[in-house]
Amino acid sequence: MTSTTASRSHHGWKALIYCSIYIFPVLAVVGFYAGGWWVFSAIIAGYILVPISDMIIGTSTKNLDPDEEKVAAKSDIFRYVTFGIAPVIVAVVLWGCWVASLYELAWYQYLGLVLSVALVSGGIGLTVAHEQCHKVNKVDMFLARMSLMCTCYMHFTIEHVYGHHARVATDEDPATAKLGQSLYHFYFQSVFGGYWSAWELEKTRLRKRRLGFWSLRNQMLWYTIVPLAFMSLITYLFGWSGLIFFGLQAVVGFSYLEVINYIEHYGLERRRTAQGGYERVKPFHSWNSDHVVSNYMLFGLPRHSDHHAHGTRKYQILRSLPGSPQLPYGYPMMMPLAFFPVLWRRVMDHRVAQARAVMSQAPLMD
Repeated sequence: MTSTTASRSHHGWKALIYCSIYIFPVLAVVGFYAGGWWVFSAIIAGYILVPISDMIIGTSTKNLDPDEEKVAAKSDIFRYVTFGIAPVIVAVVLWGCWVASLYELAWYQYLGLVLSVALVSGGIGLTVAHEQCHKVNKVDMFLARMSLMCTCYMHFTIEHVYGHHARVATDEDPATAKLGQSLYHFYFQSVFGGYWSAWELEKTRLRKRRLGFWSLRNQMLWYTIVPLAFMSLITYLFGWSGLIFFGLQAVVGFSYLEVINYIEHYGLERRRTAQGGYERVKPFHSWNSDHVVSNYMLFGLPRHSDHHAHGTRKYQILRSLPGSPQLPYGYPMMMPLAFFPVLWRRVMDHRVAQARAVMSQAPLMD
């Protein structure tokens, strides 16, 4: 077996591990039909079993060597892994709306159903859509938009790529949390600020192309019409109870994303240059996590420092970079912690001070 063949075989197994993300839609459905408190199976797996696995298996700073990276970057199997997510999300969301309209559920069953479906549409869907919306390929973008439709967050494809990545770790970025800012204050800043930013970015794009607001090429109009049409379909099929369920899971779904946004850049700042702009985005402008299990479950998203320093890098080749500030725990443990501001600041504020000290010693680059 040649080294290239062995490398491809290894990456095939690695891609199979990424497929473990599909267990969450299965748990959401099977957990409901198992009855009782089993409806929380997906939540337990995501926020108890994954953090425990992170603690047991720990972190790894190992990166692919240059030859392995070339093979992995060209391997379509990693892309194919993401292709099934969007159809699964649509199916699970429609199933949830159907269940909510058909069954008389106890309060805890309804809550478990909302949280579990939202974990699929938001926690998983937005993670994979985040990867896909950085691609120029039309198939990837279509699938990203399909996923985001289920949480009414299609504007994310504009704001994240052209807004957040350009303005990250500055006061101009609604998706960057300031030192001392609570999750609750940040949440409204990011949700409403991000949506407004997407409109401004799209209007600027249309002006540059000499297109009017009501042009068919106005993406934000479509990102408004498509979710409304989807909700109309849900109302037609499942009535008001289905629509209410959809709205609840959508809000919880995009809230998963906003909690992650809060974690990813908390307290980190880019410095001003002599010309009045901001320094170039570097690895130390994003919090990094090398926890093995949550990195596989979240398609490398926790290796966020490399993602922002090199925005077009594919998830399977994201690296652990020296100089990047490290989170003490994986994302599934950091997310619940963020809901308790006193504990969050006790864990994170001194780490922010250390990260800023490292940043202050780095050369200032335009």
